[in-house]
Amino acid sequence: MRQISRLFFLLLLSANAFGTPKSIPWATIDLPPLFIQSGKLAHEGICDLLMDELQAALPDIKHTETLFPNLRLKRKMQAGEKYCYPCLIHRSTPIGSMVLSSPTVVYLPHVLVLKEEMRDYFIKQYGNPVSLEKLLQSNAFLMGQQSGRMFGSEIQSVLDRYVSKGLEIPNNVGSTTSLMMLITLNRVDFTIEYPNVLNYFNRTNEQNLAWLPIEENSDHVVLGAVGCSGPDNDDFKYEAIEKINAVLPGILESEHYQNGVKKWFESVDANYIDKYQQYLLADGKYHAKH
Repeated sequence: MRQISRLFFLLLLSANAFGTPKSIPWATIDLPPLFIQSGKLAHEGICDLLMDELQAALPDIKHTETLFPNLRLKRKMQAGEKYCYPCLIHRSTPIGSMVLSSPTVVYLPHVLVLKEEMRDYFIKQYGNPVSLEKLLQSNAFLMGQQSGRMFGSEIQSVLDRYVSKGLEIPNNVGSTTSLMMLITLNRVDFTIEYPNVLNYFNRTNEQNLAWLPIEENSDHVVLGAVGCSGPDNDDFKYEAIEKINAVLPGILESEHYQNGVKKWFESVDANYIDKYQQYLLADGKYHAKH
């Protein structure tokens, strides 16, 4: 009876474990500073770094990389083609048929981007953090936005009530930084963006655009994740995520990875590393949130 019970346990254990994928095809897009394809900061993006660290930590697996336009990659992954993308947003529920890893990075909440000389006026009129509702209600300033871009529910619910009060540009390569360039040229007055994207723009264009927190989401952070897709009748996406999750603790605890990530956020939030440790590490140990 004991042998039968032990055999049943081993069979049950093996049924819940996946094998090792022979290869992981990684997908990237041109979206600084998440992925940086050219220039003096080439391949130093936040998601470039994570992908490099994962490949180094999984040397027995063959790794390939393919650069896609954003929309094409989205369609391929939704269609169930085999890819892993290191720059998705972590959530408790799956994204379609994709499988998500444990959290990989902490993103600071979206901020309002504007010219430095306008900062004090915006604070006086709309508060600090800025009330996006009051700002859009006033109809006094023109917002630049990417066509089709969606934000978190706190911001999006406000934008949906004022959908026509902005200048839209196509959602393509360079569109995020193009909006900020339009601010410097006085074509639009403000936009909404992640602070690390603003940091990249200021560093690479020698600009000094300012930012203000947004009241509707100032106390939120966003966690990143790796997402893998594949056919429903194939274990690839589960195998890949299982291997990725197994090596994430060592990566997130490493000084090299933390330094590579925090350089994009510390100019905005000097206490960024405290948030990183709060949401990703507990007592110096990796703390996976599912």
